[in-house]
Amino acid sequence: MTVGTVVGTGACQVLTLLAWLLLPGNSFAQADEPSQVDTYVPPVRVQAGKLVYPTLARQTGAEAWVELNYMVGTNGKAYEIVVTDAVGSSDFQRAAIRAIEASTFRPAAYAGTPIDAASRFRYTFALTGDEDGVRSVFSSQYRNLRRHIETEQRDKAEATLGRMRAFNLYEDAILNLGRYWFEFTWGTPEAALQAITRATQIDDSMTLLPPEFRRVAMRSRFHAEVTAAHFGAALKTARAMEKLHASGELEIDADSRASLDKGIHDLENLRRDDAAFAVEGLIGESSNWDYALLKDEMAIDVHSGEIAELKLRCERRYVGFRFVADSTFRIPESFGTCDLEVIGNPGTRFTLTQM
Repeated sequence: MTVGTVVGTGACQVLTLLAWLLLPGNSFAQADEPSQVDTYVPPVRVQAGKLVYPTLARQTGAEAWVELNYMVGTNGKAYEIVVTDAVGSSDFQRAAIRAIEASTFRPAAYAGTPIDAASRFRYTFALTGDEDGVRSVFSSQYRNLRRHIETEQRDKAEATLGRMRAFNLYEDAILNLGRYWFEFTWGTPEAALQAITRATQIDDSMTLLPPEFRRVAMRSRFHAEVTAAHFGAALKTARAMEKLHASGELEIDADSRASLDKGIHDLENLRRDDAAFAVEGLIGESSNWDYALLKDEMAIDVHSGEIAELKLRCERRYVGFRFVADSTFRIPESFGTCDLEVIGNPGTRFTLTQM
């Protein structure tokens, strides 16, 4: 597996991100790292807030899922709650946010001391059971879509995709799998990644995804993340596949397992070495762009538009700070793995370089 293009980083200033350092200045500060390996314990939800199914959605039979990223404070409550992805109307998103706000957590701890830490959770709103499955008319539409894609009949594939309407979460997963094949054939890597992410993001164990689609969907997601240079996300997907295989929920043959092991090995090497790689970013209508970081240094070059601020949701720390052009941002090792949120004007295009 080839992982990315090596790029030059150029001359730039360096900012080390400390939890208390929100300054965009030009000075360099080195974070104090612990001299010994300390134990980190992530936050744990101990009391779930009530999840209320939206009334209108229940009456119409609508289903959805909502993924949230948030911080858990030392008081055991969630804050900085962000919807990172969702299927369904905004009513579902509001219900999910209210449920996580009403939840109580045991705070994370680092070296025995309670700390603020990042966490995530996915709520699934489902009215149908396993027996409902996929309607025959929808299956027929999906088969037609795949046939049009395989025979390179773009107009017919686009028309079929436009007619498909998902009735439940099963069908929504299959619909997005179809969108993935369409974007993989004629679209962009980012569009393909968005579609396959939605197809596989129903729940952590993929129990709502029809069994025959699980392996191809997860392998396609891993491939899409690598192709789009979302290497941090690809490593998470590979680890998730390992976990699902170990639990018996995802069948992986010997050849695929060997390929997966090699992919993990290559990504881990990329994470540890000095090679830099770049990924193109585009801020959408939601005014933000999310990315799972692989390395501990990054720089952002804005091509058009404007970036206002950056947020880091890390295993053991949360930092929000104003964006500074021509700067390299270094993340202390003590923060753990981090997800980056870039906030700015919709349509802003930029290059994120990690090194």
